[in-house]
Amino acid sequence: MRSYLSYLTKRRDSDGRGAAIVEFAIAIPLFVALLLLVFDAGLGYSASRSSSSAARSAARVGALAGDARNADFLALDALRSEYGNTPAAGDAGGIPRIIVYKSVPGDPATANGAPPAACATSSVAGICNSYDASILESLTPETFTTTLLADGTPTCAAEAPDAAWCLLHRRADDGSFLGVFISSVYDTTTGLESTSFNLQDRAVFALYFPVSRSS
Repeated sequence: MRSYLSYLTKRRDSDGRGAAIVEFAIAIPLFVALLLLVFDAGLGYSASRSSSSAARSAARVGALAGDARNADFLALDALRSEYGNTPAAGDAGGIPRIIVYKSVPGDPATANGAPPAACATSSVAGICNSYDASILESLTPETFTTTLLADGTPTCAAEAPDAAWCLLHRRADDGSFLGVFISSVYDTTTGLESTSFNLQDRAVFALYFPVSRSS
């Protein structure tokens, strides 16, 4: 009888160890997956914070530049300081779209500081300059060329990337805000939840114009 009870005890202990091993084998992959998801979420949050900070920095610099010829250059250069020379538009991990735009208080087109919908794919005269990431790869002040109107007034050259909303005429927009919108792509490390996250950030600051010497 004792030997039978000893046999049952050993068998129960053996079954318990076997069940524990099976449970452990099931739990480990789930635990690792959870850790990877937390890791990706942390990196995604960091990328989102960086994108938001970059938009604020660019908008602040561009707004303070007012109607200086290099205002958009300075705003884009602030983004380049954050991202470096990013891949061209549409590449994974790059910045598909950068929009420098006019935000008018009370205008439904820029409600809550959002960029006008028409600027999502191209520049719009008097409203926004829409860029893709390639502008950051070759960004120099000389990219933003100037020409003269018939009356001798300087203006942005037609081929300049900021010709649509020319900086030299922004004093006419006094009382408006300058906004910077960034659409960027963050590639996840694990791909468990998604292969990438599309991030969108914007910031607006009041346009600042120093007192004109002629006034």
